Amino acid sequence: MKDTYDVAVIGCGRMGGTIDDEMWKHPKFRLPYSHGAGYAACPRTRIVAAVDPVTEKRLAFGERYAVPKERLFETTSAMLASVPLDIVSVTTHGTHHFENVMLAIEGGVKAIFCEKPLASSLEEADQMVAAAEERDIITAVGTLRRWSVLWDQVKEIIDSGEVGNVSHIVQHTGGSLLHTESHFFDLGRYLLGNAEPDWAVGHLVGEERPDIGGAVPDSRGHGYVRFKNGAEYFLTGSGCLYCETTVVCSKAAFRCFNNGDSMRMWVKDPLSLVGYVKEVPFDYPEPASKMLRAVNEIVDCLDNGGNTRCTFRDGLIGLEMGMALHESHRRGNVRVDWPLQNRTLRVQTR
Repeated sequence: MKDTYDVAVIGCGRMGGTIDDEMWKHPKFRLPYSHGAGYAACPRTRIVAAVDPVTEKRLAFGERYAVPKERLFETTSAMLASVPLDIVSVTTHGTHHFENVMLAIEGGVKAIFCEKPLASSLEEADQMVAAAEERDIITAVGTLRRWSVLWDQVKEIIDSGEVGNVSHIVQHTGGSLLHTESHFFDLGRYLLGNAEPDWAVGHLVGEERPDIGGAVPDSRGHGYVRFKNGAEYFLTGSGCLYCETTVVCSKAAFRCFNNGDSMRMWVKDPLSLVGYVKEVPFDYPEPASKMLRAVNEIVDCLDNGGNTRCTFRDGLIGLEMGMALHESHRRGNVRVDWPLQNRTLRVQTR
């Protein structure tokens, strides 16, 4: 155990260090929100290096987080050859996650926190998971709803058994399948106790766009995923004006509006002869920073062993859910089964 763990951030853009400047517009979100701000807020971590190919971004990050110029690098390999590290965050575009994560693994770091989606293909993600697990590296993926106090409270109610089993989850949103919906695919699995998918059907929406350098463009879409425990997940991704998540259990239902801004709960009405429900109060927890909770969990794992609540393997399964909808659409909206056979399909992601 160390008093302070040394950190590097690879990718000095929005999630790397500047998105905090935007999040004041969202009243239920709590800072810190970027990786850089999360490490700066944690007394057990210190940012000692950063990487970005764009000079202006490197310098701005260094000034913001007090990283000396000689510790700001153009390439990940140059940084790893010069600076001993405990934790690396990879916050580049998804198309560059694989190369940077694999370099960090080979560089001997103890923990890697990678933004979502984990990779641009299942083939890449398989290699990342295998390499990290072989070396017992602590891993985390930036699907931050796993560290939400709101969704933790819902999960605690579900896990208590008082509302019965989750029968299905309905997600209304409008983002692309890998970049945005990876959050909600992972949230669905989290609420289902990390259930394993069984099969899926998908349909992409929006204008058809040409492939980019051998990769299909990421797109919005509708989809259905059947889990091996019998639970169902429905995605309606037509670009609605707000984000809504509905979780239906055998004895209750939860509905989250505006991406976590409010939550409502219904339970079966014992006075109803036809099984109607009645709304009951939901005690919204005091908001807390999801990023800081994730950073603190990584530190706890470094101190005491174990791994985080969203490992690279969880990130792989969430990625596979998005890839399944892409693959189903490509094959004429047919059912695709787990594990997906096409591991080389590459999706161009942000």
